[in-house]
Order: sequence, then structure tokens, then C-alpha cells
Amino acid sequence: FPVTKYIISVFNAAGQLVASKTFDLTYTSSPYLRMDVDLSGAARGTYVVKVAHQFSGKIVAGLVLVQ
Repeated sequence: FPVTKYIISVFNAAGQLVASKTFDLTYTSSPYLRMDVDLSGAARGTYVVKVAHQFSGKIVAGLVLVQ
């Protein structure tokens, strides 16, 4: 089956990369998948999470609050 690669990057408020992970998804996967990134060592605050398709470069971004 064809594999699609997504890269998740997490940035802190200063714009520094604090976590990054690559996920391989197949076309047989469910359209809603859980992609875990460990932020247990991250300081409290708001982080920007960027999900990028490795080949097309399409980017989706959102915010995560660590309490």
C-alpha cells in the first residue's frame, strides 16, 4: 500500500523547535488518527503544532496548551 508521511513539529513561544516526529500512514488507515508526541518535559505554556505533508508541503497548524 502507498505510504504517506507527515512530520509533526512543536514550537515554543520563542519559536524554538521543542519536538519533532515523523508518522507513516497508509491509505488503509482510518482518516482520524492519533499521533502522539511526548511533551511531558515541556514547560507550561502555549505551543504551536505544525503538521506537514512530507512530499506536498501542505501544512496544518494549531495550538496546544501545556498546563
